[in-house]
Amino acid sequence: MALTENDFNGKDLKSQKSGYVLFFADWCGHCKQLKPIWEQLANTKTHYLVAAVDCTSGNKDLMSKFEITGFPTIYVFKNGKYAGDYDGGRSLEDLKNYADKNFDMPKNPPPPPEKEEETKGNFLLWILLILAIVAVVLYYWFYLRK
Repeated sequence: MALTENDFNGKDLKSQKSGYVLFFADWCGHCKQLKPIWEQLANTKTHYLVAAVDCTSGNKDLMSKFEITGFPTIYVFKNGKYAGDYDGGRSLEDLKNYADKNFDMPKNPPPPPEKEEETKGNFLLWILLILAIVAVVLYYWFYLRK
């Protein structure tokens, strides 16, 4: 996911997600080495943000706001708030392990409420079942009791 200055409020993300933001330059050799790992991480289904800012395409204000002096730079965000530099390993496993330990899973949303039609339908089925039982009991009582 590519980010621009419009995705930030100061040093915080407009989104409330936790995750990584990579600041990179296309001409940087280390960035070129990290690119396939970053793409793998971004293409993995994760509960955390994996985003990047291309510092060569007009994001100079963002570079100065975050004091980016070298490439690649990876920052950590927790619940949309800037939390500091990522200083761990740059392998896919290192990035995943750090994220699993430090970025909380989103809370499960509450189950959707039952649909009113289903509830009404179930109620009617119960009424019909009770009426059928009453009918059988009455039939037995009046006709088969002799």
